[in-house]
Formats: sequence, structure tokens, C-alpha cells
Amino acid sequence: MYTRPDVDKLKALSRRQQQLGGLIEAAEARWLAAQTELEAIGEV
Repeated sequence: MYTRPDVDKLKALSRRQQQLGGLIEAAEARWLAAQTELEAIGEV
């Protein structure tokens, strides 16, 4: 992949990496919101 890169494949992988990064950030935000709510009601 690095010695003779396929430009289209690398672009697709880069887009997928960005997608996954966004999904991870959204999941972390949901987790933090849930954690905050649990702490507020004394469940943690």
C-alpha cells in the first residue's frame, strides 16, 4: 500500500477513517451525557 499506493483506495480509506472518527466522537458525547445524568441522580 505504501510503496505503490492506489490513490482511489487511499481516498476511500481516508473518507472511512473520517467517518469512523465522527461516529466515535458522537458516541463519546452520548456516553458523557449519560454519565453526567447518572451522576446527577446518584447512580454512579
